[in-house]
Amino acid sequence: MKGIRVKRPLLVFVFGLILISISLYVILITSGFLEVILTTNFEGDSFSAYKTFSYFLLMGGFLIAIGGVAIFQATYPIWIMRAEFTDGTHHVFGLQKLFEVNEVFTFIRFLRENFTLIKLEIDDRIA
Repeated sequence: MKGIRVKRPLLVFVFGLILISISLYVILITSGFLEVILTTNFEGDSFSAYKTFSYFLLMGGFLIAIGGVAIFQATYPIWIMRAEFTDGTHHVFGLQKLFEVNEVFTFIRFLRENFTLIKLEIDDRIA
C-alpha cells in the first residue's frame, strides 16, 4: 500500500519544524541581522558581516536541510509493505528499491505463492 516510511510521522514532522524554527531564530537573532534591519545601521564593521554570513551558512545549510529532509520523510508517501505479527506488533518495509530495479512483480508472485489469501492483502494498483 501507499504509506509513510517512518514509524512515527507526526514526531518526525514536529522534529523537522523545530529544527527549522531554531535555525531561523539563530539566523535572525544571534547573527545581528535583525538588529541591523530594525535600527537601519548599515555602518557595521566587517566582522559582523562575516559573522552573519557564517551563521547563515551554518544554520541555513545544515539545520534547515535536516529539518526539510525530516519533513519530507514524514509527509511523502511511498509504496510500503506492512507486516503484522502474531504478537500484535507491526513493521513497515519500504518497497522503493524493488520499484527501482523493477522486481516488484517477482516479489508479489513470491508472496502469493507462499501465503494464503486470508493472510495477504495486496493493493490492486501494484498487481
